[in-house]
Amino acid sequence: MADQEFRGGGAEVPGRRAVAARVLAAQPQTAEAKYIQAKAFAYMGDADSAIETYREATLIDKKDFAIAKDFGLYLEQIPGKREDAARQLRKAYQLNDKDPEVVAALRRVGVVPGPSLKEPEPLAKPSVPQGP
Repeated sequence: MADQEFRGGGAEVPGRRAVAARVLAAQPQTAEAKYIQAKAFAYMGDADSAIETYREATLIDKKDFAIAKDFGLYLEQIPGKREDAARQLRKAYQLNDKDPEVVAALRRVGVVPGPSLKEPEPLAKPSVPQGP
């Protein structure tokens, strides 16, 4: 019966919010629980809740590649979120520069993937020592 509740292509179907709430209640402050809940909100078409919950997941676990990638790919689909998508996709690229979906998404948002994106700092520290 639970499988039937999740069908419907994003239309509001009773039971989906309850399932998302149960996941969150079981493990409310884990990145994985937030990630699952964000995906559920995205599936339901609730973009604001999905974005907020993805943000919470990324704050809990900054090194989770799957969260950064999916968040960036989700933001890419939302009009007006191109800069946010680029930021998340850069984070995903820093965690795994070999993922073809991340590389392609970066190019779609106007970012050229390469070694400079691997640096977490916007500008690498100069190698020339500072004066006395």
